[in-house]
Amino acid sequence: MPQNALDLKLLIESDKSVYNADENVNIRIGVRNSSSHDMSIIITSPWDGAKLFIVNETGLRVKEKYVQNFAAYPTTHGVLLTAGSTFYLRWGGDWNSLDNWGFRLVEPGTYTITGIPMIAGNFGVETTTIRSNKLVIKILPK
Repeated sequence: MPQNALDLKLLIESDKSVYNADENVNIRIGVRNSSSHDMSIIITSPWDGAKLFIVNETGLRVKEKYVQNFAAYPTTHGVLLTAGSTFYLRWGGDWNSLDNWGFRLVEPGTYTITGIPMIAGNFGVETTTIRSNKLVIKILPK
């Protein structure tokens, strides 16, 4: 059965739902195979494997504050992602600071995070369709 990049979905999770303005927002990224067949994927770092989009409570997109310059993922390798399963992208642990994607949420408010899987395989990479859950977090004033 042919593999299709649209069958890959992101699962975006945070270590908590409410943060103080001076706290790091920590997330983890899972890549879920939503198809009924196994898919071969190439594993990369969480920030290379997921393009994130953040909007505030009024729907305005939050722009990246800066771009991180990390070394290449040291052990890029292929993984067989079985039908219906989720593989978590890891770098030094399950949870990674949102800073690694260039975002620093310091303004109080409610934010929604979505994303696009940027995972390669023998099916190519589809980079325009949001395919994730909607993670909602709240930033409290200092």
